[in-house]
Amino acid sequence: MKNQLIIGACLAVTGFFLGFLPQYFRLNDARSDAASLTGQLTAEKKTRRIADFRNRAAQLYFEVENRNFASAAEQASKLFTDLRQFTNQAEEPIRGQLETLLQSRDAIIAAIAKADPNSANLIRQVFQQLQQV
Repeated sequence: MKNQLIIGACLAVTGFFLGFLPQYFRLNDARSDAASLTGQLTAEKKTRRIADFRNRAAQLYFEVENRNFASAAEQASKLFTDLRQFTNQAEEPIRGQLETLLQSRDAIIAAIAKADPNSANLIRQVFQQLQQV
């Protein structure tokens, strides 16, 4: 009787492990898939954010080309403020490129404030640099 109880307990533990192991491996696979997808999502968010900055630079360019300097000044201020925040969170290869972009901030805002039509050239350069990021 005692041997039957020991054998029954061993069979129960073996059955538990046989049911547990496949689920454990599926869980590990799901975790690695989730980590991979999280990394891809983060990369896509950064790409989308840079595309948003490109669009905003293009809008700024068209505002200056249309001689709407009041709106352009507001858009330029928002663009460079948001770009600074994004740059502070970015990783090194992108951060360096964005830092060089931010160096033109003061010149662009000053040119827009003076209603200088040549500010469009500065904004076009920023847009082209954003294309390379």
